[in-house]
Amino acid sequence: MSFRDLMTNDVLESNILLIGLPYDKSTSIKAGAKKAPDLLRKLSEYLPPYTVSMNDLKPLKIYDEGNFYPKKNFESFDKLSDCLYYLLKMEKFTIFLGGDHAVSIATEKAFIKYAKDMNKIPVLFHLDAHADICDFYDSSKLSHATPVKRAIDNGIDPNNVVLFGIRSYEDQEVEYLNEHKEIKVFSANNINENIDEVFKYIEKFKDSKYLVHVS
Repeated sequence: MSFRDLMTNDVLESNILLIGLPYDKSTSIKAGAKKAPDLLRKLSEYLPPYTVSMNDLKPLKIYDEGNFYPKKNFESFDKLSDCLYYLLKMEKFTIFLGGDHAVSIATEKAFIKYAKDMNKIPVLFHLDAHADICDFYDSSKLSHATPVKRAIDNGIDPNNVVLFGIRSYEDQEVEYLNEHKEIKVFSANNINENIDEVFKYIEKFKDSKYLVHVS
């Protein structure tokens, strides 16, 4: 069984919901990310339920919702987002296993709606080597390079978008970020050279009025 000693068949008993999104139809170099959710489940069988600090994780219980298979079109992504929204309403810690980064378009849209329904301010922490804030990439708005821009289009305030670890930009991303200085960017060099600054900035979102999505 995956995630050994942590799985439960009772969703009401669970603390954590796990959802696989095996999708790689927007990859621009090499496909294969669709295999990741099931491979991560398989590899988890070999990991004992303890942290590196020897904290026992067994009180946590994971319920696996299985895999969802979006198609590469807006209707499919919107249906996926609606489904994920109802899972978020179960108010459990929810983990989405991709899949290329395009799946974040659906997860972020669901999260933004959920956060606003909860009267919280949605915040996006984007962890990637790339900004993923293109409007189009490979002639598509549903690309792995567009989820941050789609999140802004779907209603997240650019003041509450933080990009971590960026080391590569497209021309359109440089133009957009130069026009929207309110978006905080921590480059890979920033993190390597001044991690304290990064943690200090993150702390501003600890206030209970915020709800954070990490992608």
